[in-house]
Amino acid sequence: MANARSESSSQFQSHGAARRPASAWSARRRRRDDMKAISHFLAAVVFALGTPALAQEHEGMAMDHTHQEEVSTEAPVAEASPMRGVLGIPEAREGSGTGWQPDSTPMFAWHAMAKGWMLMLHTNAFVGYDSQAGDRGDHAVFSANWIMGMAKHELGGGEAGFRTMLSLEPATVPEDGYPLLLQTGESFEGMPLHDRQHPHDFFMEVAATYRHALGDALGVEVYAAPVGEPAIGPVAFPHRFTGMANPLAPLGHHWQDATHITFGVLTAGVFTRHVKLEGSWFNGREPDENRWDFDLRTPDSFAGRVSVNPTHDVSAQASYAFLKSPEELEPDESLQRATASLAWNHDLGHENDVAVVGVLGHNDPEHGSATHSAMLEGTVLLSGHHLLFSRAEWLTKSGAELVLEPTHAEDTFAMGAFSLGLGHDFDPVAQVVPGIGVVGSLNLVGSDLEPVYGSRALVGAMVFVRLHAPQMKPGMAGGHGGM
Repeated sequence: MANARSESSSQFQSHGAARRPASAWSARRRRRDDMKAISHFLAAVVFALGTPALAQEHEGMAMDHTHQEEVSTEAPVAEASPMRGVLGIPEAREGSGTGWQPDSTPMFAWHAMAKGWMLMLHTNAFVGYDSQAGDRGDHAVFSANWIMGMAKHELGGGEAGFRTMLSLEPATVPEDGYPLLLQTGESFEGMPLHDRQHPHDFFMEVAATYRHALGDALGVEVYAAPVGEPAIGPVAFPHRFTGMANPLAPLGHHWQDATHITFGVLTAGVFTRHVKLEGSWFNGREPDENRWDFDLRTPDSFAGRVSVNPTHDVSAQASYAFLKSPEELEPDESLQRATASLAWNHDLGHENDVAVVGVLGHNDPEHGSATHSAMLEGTVLLSGHHLLFSRAEWLTKSGAELVLEPTHAEDTFAMGAFSLGLGHDFDPVAQVVPGIGVVGSLNLVGSDLEPVYGSRALVGAMVFVRLHAPQMKPGMAGGHGGM
């Protein structure tokens, strides 16, 4: 690793050191990765700004949250309207994949109407310097980024939708990921990644949906995606309002929402205005280290999820999944995953908003001990410009996931993490919102992991600039994000 390991810990963690090539952590490679990330950020900026001009704004397309809440108490309607889908469900409820979030969640997008099509474009891009201390720490300059286009149109008495989501992270994040202490999941050069977060694939989602009302109270939904998200877990962390200002992934990502990039998904569901029951058949294997291609395989896994939105401000879900052979390095190992989450969002008016999400995750492999994660994540938006965001996590991970000595592979280790960040968004420039921010983290491990990390209290920090789509302001024709 970047820092010299203590002599007392070398034997305990020799297995992890042996499995990772020394060149991956050399000063030359870090400098190369830093220069690579800086140069590719220019491409990320073009990626975020080089969007096709969306046609004709539609008067009254965006409605204010007060009106939305009033309409939600009326009898449901079967037909879709510009900012409401089948059964009159608000567009703001749509999260990642087919997941639901609170109806009051603020939306950040450019949007327009064109010849009966509702068009929306979302984007979020960070570039910054990340430093993680400790014997397994490192530092890097990188850019986390994504852009997603959506289109919807009435079809056959229902609503057809199409989504494409792309990321330049294969070019703007180091191949073996960016530094993130205690993070685990996926692999690079035949070895499991640890203390780093892998880059997302270029193709994050290519999907089609169709929703149709069966009367005034019940609807059906079909979601098909060469790459997409099965019905597992909460809205994925890059799409949650509580996580959108934070460039760093949760440590419990692979217990909660890691399937948000799955190559081969088919989901079907039934829903009312407040409840949805859905099931997925999908490819359980996680993406490989070639981040530019499609990793299609025969679907071999399944999942089920129930989502409930009892009020305008609350959304909850519980899900179960069987994942067949998710890890490329352990093709004979499958696991069961269970999640539950509760999200709350409240619009305080005048571009002020507060949101909190709590998530539980449970992984139970065929061999070895079950492991768990719990997370509480929140964001406060003030005056449309100031952001305060935080995340608290408690997890257990196995020695194999942390890449420890083989004698500790079956052991489980508890850990905690807390992060706090501040962000500031400036006024839009050419319909793009620039911002700056900083996030610091404190990670806590037990005495059993102290020899590995060099301390029981590990710190990290990242400073960054950010570009994203503007918030769709209520009460304006076409919304603030209209183009």
